[in-house]
Amino acid sequence: MINFVKNFKNWVPEGVQYIIWIVLLASAIFFNVLGSADLLGFLQNFLSVALGVIAVWIIYAKKEYLAAYLLLFIMGYADQFGTFIRSILSFNLNSLTFTSKPTWQIMVGMIGTIYLLLMIISYYFNSKVTLKYKHSQVLFPLFLAFVYGYFRFGFLNSLVFILPPTIALLIGSPLAAILLLMGNFVSQPFQIINNFISGAFKFTSVFYWLYSIAAIYIIYLTVIITLHLIRSKEEA
Repeated sequence: MINFVKNFKNWVPEGVQYIIWIVLLASAIFFNVLGSADLLGFLQNFLSVALGVIAVWIIYAKKEYLAAYLLLFIMGYADQFGTFIRSILSFNLNSLTFTSKPTWQIMVGMIGTIYLLLMIISYYFNSKVTLKYKHSQVLFPLFLAFVYGYFRFGFLNSLVFILPPTIALLIGSPLAAILLLMGNFVSQPFQIINNFISGAFKFTSVFYWLYSIAAIYIIYLTVIITLHLIRSKEEA
């Protein structure tokens, strides 16, 4: 069993791996936009996950497979297996029904989670993990993101908040890092618009507007840096 897990990537042909990779990316987008109540909600969810998908695709194209699978797992599938288990355990012995009925989306998410974990473990044991970090202008907005996350979510959550772009930086992919960072903040303008449309802005606090302004500034920085990285071909 241990040998099977360690050599799992060798058991799956490269062509099949590529097809499964595309399916997992598409599923990650679908899971995030599913249930969007309106256009603003759809755009907010879609843009955030789409930026993440583009970022992990860049990393995958650089053949940093371990990092690509790990980031896709963190961003799109880390909760899927838990959702499946909670759904199964929601079976009520009195009514003989599921409180949270297992759906095909939950099943796909669970299978995707197991596959990603197997690939992560297999690539970890069969690949030489090397850091390719190089100084980048992404560091400043990354620092701002950490400060933002600290005051809004707390210290531990702020570390999780910046983990994906930090991983991308450590493997030498600043473009992927800045896209992942942008994805953390791109929903904020849509939330502001929605608050104005619904009238909820009347009940918002000073704190809300401060972190909204900070988020928009970080979005501005990430857009500028993204354009610069693309022009300078820093990814080469």
